[in-house]
Amino acid sequence: MRKPNKASLFCRIKWVFYVFFLLGISCSVIAQSDRVPLKEILKEISLQFDVSLSYRAQLVEDVFVLNPIKFSDIKAAQDWLDSNTELGFYHLDSRYYYITAKRNVWSLCGRIIDDFTYVPLSNVRLSYNLKSTFTDEDGFFQLDVFTNTPLIKFSHPEYPAISLGFNRSSNCETFYFSREVIALNEVKLTYQLKGIKKSSQRYFTFNRNDEIITPGSIQNDVFKMAETIPGVTNADDATGNLYIQGNAPDHNAIYWNGIRMFKRSHVFGGISVVNPFSIDQVKLIKNGLSPRWGDQIGGQLQMVTQVPKKEALARVGINLLDFEFGTRLSFSDKWFARLSFRHSNPFSSAQFASPYIDKIKQGSSVTEQTNTFDFLNYSDYQVSVEHRINEKNKLSFHHFNAIDELQYSFNQVNTEVQEQFESSNYGWSLQWKSENKKYSTFTSLSQSIFSSRFNQIENNIVTSAQEEFVNQRGNSLNYTSLETFLEYPANENLILYTGLDYNRKQIFEKESQSFREEKTDRQEQYDTRMFALFVDASYLLTPEIQLETGIRLQKYNTRDALLLEPRIRFQYRLGNRLTFHSIYELKSQNAFQIQEAISQSLENQNQIWVGANGTNYPILRSEKWALNAAYNFENTLIDLEYFNAINSGLNASLFGFLNADLGAFTDGEFRANGINTLIRQRFKSGTTWVSYTYLDAEQSLASNQWFPANFSIRNQLSLGGQYEFNTYTLGLNAVFRNGVPYSVPSGVDVNPTNPSDYTFTYDEGFNQRTLRNYSRLDFFMNKKLSLKSIDANLRFSVQNVFSTENIIARKYTFDPINQALDIADRFSAAPVINVGFFLAF
Repeated sequence: MRKPNKASLFCRIKWVFYVFFLLGISCSVIAQSDRVPLKEILKEISLQFDVSLSYRAQLVEDVFVLNPIKFSDIKAAQDWLDSNTELGFYHLDSRYYYITAKRNVWSLCGRIIDDFTYVPLSNVRLSYNLKSTFTDEDGFFQLDVFTNTPLIKFSHPEYPAISLGFNRSSNCETFYFSREVIALNEVKLTYQLKGIKKSSQRYFTFNRNDEIITPGSIQNDVFKMAETIPGVTNADDATGNLYIQGNAPDHNAIYWNGIRMFKRSHVFGGISVVNPFSIDQVKLIKNGLSPRWGDQIGGQLQMVTQVPKKEALARVGINLLDFEFGTRLSFSDKWFARLSFRHSNPFSSAQFASPYIDKIKQGSSVTEQTNTFDFLNYSDYQVSVEHRINEKNKLSFHHFNAIDELQYSFNQVNTEVQEQFESSNYGWSLQWKSENKKYSTFTSLSQSIFSSRFNQIENNIVTSAQEEFVNQRGNSLNYTSLETFLEYPANENLILYTGLDYNRKQIFEKESQSFREEKTDRQEQYDTRMFALFVDASYLLTPEIQLETGIRLQKYNTRDALLLEPRIRFQYRLGNRLTFHSIYELKSQNAFQIQEAISQSLENQNQIWVGANGTNYPILRSEKWALNAAYNFENTLIDLEYFNAINSGLNASLFGFLNADLGAFTDGEFRANGINTLIRQRFKSGTTWVSYTYLDAEQSLASNQWFPANFSIRNQLSLGGQYEFNTYTLGLNAVFRNGVPYSVPSGVDVNPTNPSDYTFTYDEGFNQRTLRNYSRLDFFMNKKLSLKSIDANLRFSVQNVFSTENIIARKYTFDPINQALDIADRFSAAPVINVGFFLAF
């Protein structure tokens, strides 16, 4: 048999290999003929549907896909591209689309909860380049995004819309939304920190709820809560007299639902003038105000009522000082109301408010007189109504009224003297909020009328009771304001705000010395007006860096009063826990309080309002900068801030500075710097906080000689905590402070012809001495009672538990008969005890 030829076998194998090689090439050619370049398909899609497609050229270079059938619409083209390529097809705006690799797409997730009720928010819409999703019933959301630093818009019918920047390092965080009536652009996003919070926007917030009560108060007194914030002090222990980073109380603006409030307390600083039931959230801004806010050189306190509530609620309460009633109503899915009322307790308020009354008379001319406390009445009510016109428009109306009346009597030689003091504040606001896809607008019209009146009635005991001599002194302020502004998101990273602000302050004074039948009408003393245009820009440079710059052009009707006030705010976030802020601002103010002796016994409560006139009362101006660092994560908050401020336009009669006896120097200045520190820790069963304030404040009048500023507390330390167990809640807060200055006269210059006419001399200078250290401990207890379908609470509070005799002010008087100096000290209130019972159903 013939053996096979090896060369012939090799040739056969070679030819078989060639056949399979050619077959493979032919199949490849046939297959290639069914695929087309992706960039050609994208061109056809762009022409067919008249859209603009944006992508990087190298992304589609040398990419072939199966030739598709014709697309019925742009959505079909998008679905086909998602299914047959590794690219994502995203709708940007109108006819613009963006194409990128799917590996660049990442998922953003989180949860949204109401900042007040802690209830998960469903149906919150998240919008991203015309792509949107909604939170589920548990408040969770997930959204695919394709840029490294997306800007997401959050919107909900009951909450203001807000845009936030994120980055790839963002975790699935929990966000806390707050309803905000005052400002569209200042929705608070905070970590869950029961009680005091530091928001991501530089300011502090705290909720008015039944779980956190400030020790020493029977209820949530917002001003007492504010005093636990570092940088906020209260030298005379009067509720509402807040000194914010050295600025006097009249330099700070207080708002309730957009209404400027000028009366801050009942019972001369005993309790807040606003019923806690009418407040849901409080925002304290020490510095860094946006250009929207003006005509104030200090800080700001905003109180907000959350009107929309589907469920009805009623609340009643009674304590030793007053009784109250409040309710919220829902008339339909478009009409909501909130009402509250409070009145002094006619059976016990006079007795248990006596520590406050005694405190205001200390150091006055009648301290040693035998006096009779006749009556004390106070009341307040608040009304809020909201109408949801549609999903995009909301109209709200707010109104409040607060009144105090006090009378007591004392005897002088052959004379019985009755002194009456009345104080009231009435206000309303009408607000309209509108939103659409491109921008949001907000308009507010408000009025606030403050009035104080003092009557002194002298009855001659020897002759006849008919011979009544009356001294009258009155002061009232009529404040009218109109504000409107627009919020416009220019692009993903830039939001613009612009608007106008107008207010008018008419100040009236009334003074007479006559028999009772004669009357004196009030006289208008000041009519000050302010008009301002402002613009603000918030720019997200990177997900970590935000820059806000704005300017306010402000015109007063005082001569030479066209002012340009820049505001700059810079924020840097280091991760999700650490935030740094820096601010610079110029501000001004054209109405303020002065001290004037209108009553011997009420001379400690005689601040009256005046307006800038360009001469003896110049416009107050302030320049300020601050640096802040905040660590804010879950249950821990650590906040540290340094600030430096310079105020000009002071004189000796201004409230919070020197007294009127020293003359009216109009070229004074004030400068202050300080450090504010807060550490707050939340535990499972309680909360603790440490708040420390250091303030170095000085002023000068008519010279370059600087001296410590009045009421400036050099060091203040507040230590507090709240512990919850079973049905009990206990709270303690201790306050320590020092460095309050006072002046010691070196001599007296007496008029030889009239010994009652005298002036003090101060050879060692002003405010060179300091009062002794101050300490106070306050306590609070709440007991929840078991009642079916009714929330019942029994409360007990003590202010100044150990009855510490703290000197809060010292001044000197002169006895012309004995030719001697007398010390007149004022002390903090003796222990104030209160017991209350509250029901909610």
